[in-house]
Amino acid sequence: MRVRALNLQIIYCFLVLIFCCGDKTYQKMAMLEPESFLLLEDSLRENGLSRSMTKLLIDTHVELGMKDFESKKYLEARQHYSKAMEYSKGDTLLMYYHLLSDGNILYQTGNKDKLWDAIKVFHEAARLKPRLGTPYYYIGLSYHRIGDKDFDLIIESFDNALDRELSNELRIKVEKSRGLAIERERRLKEFWK
Repeated sequence: MRVRALNLQIIYCFLVLIFCCGDKTYQKMAMLEPESFLLLEDSLRENGLSRSMTKLLIDTHVELGMKDFESKKYLEARQHYSKAMEYSKGDTLLMYYHLLSDGNILYQTGNKDKLWDAIKVFHEAARLKPRLGTPYYYIGLSYHRIGDKDFDLIIESFDNALDRELSNELRIKVEKSRGLAIERERRLKEFWK
């Protein structure tokens, strides 16, 4: 109860500052305390959003979505991308990240049918941003999880990822995953000779 009263006091102080100081205070709050800033989202919407406030809400949701995605909190990431898409309908980058989150939610279940669904979702993401390799990496992981003996699909997916833009960190993961798949395929072929 005491923590809740303290949180209400903090929000009240932010509201006083906001009404006294305007958009600059919102910007600082969004940068320093993005979660607290988003607690005010409904109130801000009720009062009508300026273009700059809409952009600030989008940017804050995207920032928190990226943070959650990197932490493998895909459900939370998807919620942030969904909120951002409410303000920016048709934004293909937001749709892309939303699809990557959806695909990873399906992937995490480990259920074979959901893994096939994940592959479809990752393909949708790849169609939105064809120059990016991340969806193909996840497609390769999904094929591997379905059954690690269909090496053609697994390796092809990793090759597709490597042929496209990847962060250096992800490129290393893809190369390692590809190498492990090739080595496993080689060992199985030798075993059955």
